Amino acid sequence: MTVNENLKRLREDWLERVPRELAEREGVRAGFQELLVPFFHLMERSLETGEPIWMDSLLAEWVIAPTETQLEAMQNNSVEVISHIFRATNDLIREILNEKEALDLLSALLPIFNHSMEFISIQEIQFRVKHITNELNQARMVVEKLEKTKSDFISVAAHELKTPLIPISGYAELFLDGSLGNITELQREKMQVMYENSIRLTTLIQDILDARKVELKRLNLNIQVESIKEIAKRCIDIFRPIAEPKGIRLVDETQDIMIKCDPERILQVFNNVISNALKFVPAQYGTISINSRIDNDTVMISIKDNGIGIPKQKQEDLFKKFYQVDKTLTRKSGGTGLGLAISRGIIEAHGGKIWVESEENQGTTVHFTIQKGDSN
Repeated sequence: MTVNENLKRLREDWLERVPRELAEREGVRAGFQELLVPFFHLMERSLETGEPIWMDSLLAEWVIAPTETQLEAMQNNSVEVISHIFRATNDLIREILNEKEALDLLSALLPIFNHSMEFISIQEIQFRVKHITNELNQARMVVEKLEKTKSDFISVAAHELKTPLIPISGYAELFLDGSLGNITELQREKMQVMYENSIRLTTLIQDILDARKVELKRLNLNIQVESIKEIAKRCIDIFRPIAEPKGIRLVDETQDIMIKCDPERILQVFNNVISNALKFVPAQYGTISINSRIDNDTVMISIKDNGIGIPKQKQEDLFKKFYQVDKTLTRKSGGTGLGLAISRGIIEAHGGKIWVESEENQGTTVHFTIQKGDSN
């Protein structure tokens, strides 16, 4: 008899034996039997034609049959099912056929089962990848929705906080400059505290908004060509009234080099770095110097101080949001831990880099690069 005829001889026994091998419960066994009738038919067709691809359409249906719960539990593995079918088929053939017939039929069926295993393995991987990708996409959509909600909340909260601060700081300033009449020294002292703290809170709110813009890469830049020396001068003019009473020198060693930048944002970087430096340099002999040099198409700006320095193990975290090297000192002098994180975002938005060099008790230097501008 031919291998095709021998396979037909096995049909009834095969359809009774294989479902029993695959499932113990009768209801589940009946479900497998429904699947195995077309499987046996396509196995016959593949044997007749010598083309195992006849199996592909049914195997593809098997792959997508598991529910999501089964997928998550890694159950109902179709590769395992094919493996069980082959073992059950092998046992049945050896029981019913003689040795030569069994060997011939198994040799003819082996390419079909090999193809089925390979095909279903690839299909299962692709299906699982698709399932996981869909899950990730859904998770991403949830995260994006949460991010939008978070962003909207920060914007609304910041607006609601800033609105009452404007008249508070405004009226305090009017009292301090005498525009609203004379006040006593005690009143002036209290008004100064109110004014300074309203400005401090306004700065904090703006820092939170800027940090959020940096995080979302939505920092708007008004790019111009500006002199680095002019920006450095503006910064020193801001901090001189704070530094001089403490005996801290602010030194401008910059060259008159043109850079391509948003001047207000670069000034913000200067302010953040120098504001930090003022907290850590010693009174009476502290020095903060600003230097610049051209490096090909970029300009490197360096802000150096002779403060207490930063331990090596803390330098990696300097540009993270809310990170503070010395929390005790920062609490005394104020600060949110956002300044350097915002500065990094500003410099990176300009296409530059920012980094720190520091040794304990030997001071700190913050370097950053900006594209050189056309001086014409």
